[in-house]
Amino acid sequence: MTETSLHPVDLALRAVTTTFEPSRADFELSRVKLMDAVSSASSPSSVRIRIAWATAVALLVVLAVSLIQTASTSPAEALITELAEVAEVTDPLVIPDDLFAYTQTEATVLMEVDPESLEGVEIPHDSLAYGLPQTRETWMGDEGTARLSTTYFRPVFFSSADEAAYYAAGLDQRDRIGETVTETQPDASGVLDEMDWPTDPVELETRIRSLVGDTDLEVLETSLKLLRETLIPPRLRTAVLLVIAGLDLELVDESPDGAGTFSVSFESPEPKRWTFTLDATGYLRFEELILVDGDPDRGVPPGTAEYTADYTAPRLVDSADLP
Repeated sequence: MTETSLHPVDLALRAVTTTFEPSRADFELSRVKLMDAVSSASSPSSVRIRIAWATAVALLVVLAVSLIQTASTSPAEALITELAEVAEVTDPLVIPDDLFAYTQTEATVLMEVDPESLEGVEIPHDSLAYGLPQTRETWMGDEGTARLSTTYFRPVFFSSADEAAYYAAGLDQRDRIGETVTETQPDASGVLDEMDWPTDPVELETRIRSLVGDTDLEVLETSLKLLRETLIPPRLRTAVLLVIAGLDLELVDESPDGAGTFSVSFESPEPKRWTFTLDATGYLRFEELILVDGDPDRGVPPGTAEYTADYTAPRLVDSADLP
């Protein structure tokens, strides 16, 4: 049996234990010692005592290995692995031809505008940065066709000078502040159709690292991008969750309903902290990417979110209109 064909639990156990392959000499030495112990027994009762003693030792060894494995599994890894097990037995989302899968995202994106795009308006920093709140609603049909509706709200500024420059340059019109933009996409399957993603977690992680890079930051970014997809199949969602479980995450909070919030910090190329929440069935419900040190050149204070979003789990509706 190859390593990639093993069950994810087996792979996890292999990852936290050391594999020991005894040599032929080790086998022979053990056999000789066993035969000597049996032959030196003076009565059947002594043989039973020796067997009982050997059994007890074996049980202690098993218990010790179990404790080592438990201790080496972080709370975050344990909880995400449980969520992966739930996702694995979850029925795939099937959209009848007369219904739509509806999702909603409330997000704020950190925007940047270079001086050349400001129509001569002076700014106090190298570029103009601000947060752009938006609500995006998606209605997905059974053939992948989607209706997208995005509403843009008043920006969040880091200084009154930035706000004045924004409106003086007419960026509110470019950003369509206060408007709702609706579009229809004939195929909104997104990243799922970019390639044939493997559903084995080891193969999936290898594929991700070969595509985007070998850092955990890039692996997490691609994994969360996959989890955002409305129609991600249960087996692929399970594999993605197991890939995430293998990263060095911190369990921030565990809700009574089984949901969990996790966090991880990265130092390169700049200090960032990524926090995300998975519900009890493994759906991505929240994520936030924080610039720990901010960006002084853009006037962005420490602790500013580069991206923050709340997601709803998909639900079936009978109309592609506002619910």
